Amino acid sequence: MFSLTGWASAACTEKDLSLEDESLGVIYADDLESDENGTVFSGACFTLGGLDLSTSKISIVGQEFVSEVLQVTGDGVVGTVQELSGNTETRTLQGVKITLTLPSQVLSGVPLAEGTYILEGAATQSGNAWKFERATLTRTDQQEQYVLEKAVLQNGKLTAQVARLRQDLNQLQATEFSGTEKQVQAQHIEFCVCRELDARELLLLGEDLNITPETFSVRSVRFDVYGWQTPDLGTLTLPLDPQKPLLAAVQDAFAAYQERLNQKPIEVVSDATGVALHNLPVSLDLQTRLNLGVHVVDAGFSPEILLDQETADVRIRAGLPAPVGQQAAFPALLVDVEPSQGLALRAHFRTGVNETREFGLGYSLKTGPVSWLALASGANEGQVTALVYAAEGHYQGTGMVGSLNLQTDARVRLQTTLNDVAAVHEGFYQLGYQQGPWTLQLRHTLSGSVGEVHFSAFAPEQRNQTEVSARYAADRWSLKYALSEDWLAQQTRQQVVLALPVVELDNQIRYSTLESRWLNLSLSATAFVQVTDAFRAEPMLGYDWATGNVLYGFGGTLNTPNYAYTLGAYRFAEGWGIKARFGLH
Repeated sequence: MFSLTGWASAACTEKDLSLEDESLGVIYADDLESDENGTVFSGACFTLGGLDLSTSKISIVGQEFVSEVLQVTGDGVVGTVQELSGNTETRTLQGVKITLTLPSQVLSGVPLAEGTYILEGAATQSGNAWKFERATLTRTDQQEQYVLEKAVLQNGKLTAQVARLRQDLNQLQATEFSGTEKQVQAQHIEFCVCRELDARELLLLGEDLNITPETFSVRSVRFDVYGWQTPDLGTLTLPLDPQKPLLAAVQDAFAAYQERLNQKPIEVVSDATGVALHNLPVSLDLQTRLNLGVHVVDAGFSPEILLDQETADVRIRAGLPAPVGQQAAFPALLVDVEPSQGLALRAHFRTGVNETREFGLGYSLKTGPVSWLALASGANEGQVTALVYAAEGHYQGTGMVGSLNLQTDARVRLQTTLNDVAAVHEGFYQLGYQQGPWTLQLRHTLSGSVGEVHFSAFAPEQRNQTEVSARYAADRWSLKYALSEDWLAQQTRQQVVLALPVVELDNQIRYSTLESRWLNLSLSATAFVQVTDAFRAEPMLGYDWATGNVLYGFGGTLNTPNYAYTLGAYRFAEGWGIKARFGLH
């Protein structure tokens, strides 16, 4: 709430004429004209709901009145009303737009930072209250907006039954709430990253929101997808900085939560042998994640279903890992205890063709984003048993300098066993740059070994690739160039995609250094045919000169108020594939 103190300004009371009206109270005016058709005040001013209003002209006929554009002034308030009309019982204000200068206060349980805000909407005025069925409150110096429902401006205080925060594409709505500068509570909240929360497509729901200077907490968190809700995922609790205003502290806490999410980014990993979705969070604390995938092996297809739970000191992985080479995946369990400083433990089990057991003890040390591990273990594979001595270093972090963004998650392991020394390097480095219409990205995914690796319950995926891409996106067209090098398969791929409003042209070139031949030389065109306002058909036709294959397929994009869903089946140069895409439009 915030206070507004109204008064009849000195300039208003000094006017030549004043008249007490049953509908508007005391009206001060420069001039008036009255006849059987009514009274017209010129240069009029009066007070409604604690605010001064002035207009060049207002007409009163019986108990009905209507005005031209009004200027609004008050303590910390200035603005306009496009039209005022009504009678003795009700007054209607159309096109209200007033600017409020607020200290750090609380509006309807939603904390407001100090600043200047614009209140807009249509209101009715009765007694000493301005009532808005729906209004917006926008901060002038930031992309921060509150949508208010059933708001009331009365006796210098603004309240609302429902307040919804919009910041860029983030929307938070709270109901049945109360608040002070030190604590905010709400019975029910709804959150989405979208343009229209009311479309109710993909929402995050929660109960019993409680915000104090030290903690943000909401329980019974669940997702709502087109009316279908997930089971209760538990309670989300985030620490806050008590030195900051509540809203700023909450924003910083969610930014830190997003950074934790990006430390293990959700990613699609694909190559000629399969495709997998990695690091999918399945718990609110982001400590439990899931890998799902399908891989081609000698025996046909092998699934990848791996649950990965990691706290500060303990990591447990269980399920079906990605296949090693052409061997199908078998159930496996890995337990690693690596405290910030102290005794480390490793227990790895893998069943199947390459059945492996490994027990080890060692010492671990973590300093910021870097962790170190020295380990001695006894390992068994088939009929072979030996000691393994290993040293590992792991770095995980993100950084941003201006428009540059760097993400790193890399591990180096050096081990010796059975008179062999092996070095394994796995992880990725990614450098991104975005400025205006330009987006540039460099990503190197590394995984490989020097020497023979024995007794590895999870040998790293054999991926060692470098990808470079550049994209220019104008208002109605875009151009993308991508170059990737698969160092293990010794293949180079280039792609140029030109997207226009009615067609997308895709040129792909793939060359094998190992075989000294072109694997693909293709050009395809995908037409965009708008069938309805919401659905666009996307047939594709093309040709590959290296293989002599005709390329074809069909798909489509469905647009909802917030999102665009693309799905299609296409015959590419390398075989049949599925195109699937989801995102804001």
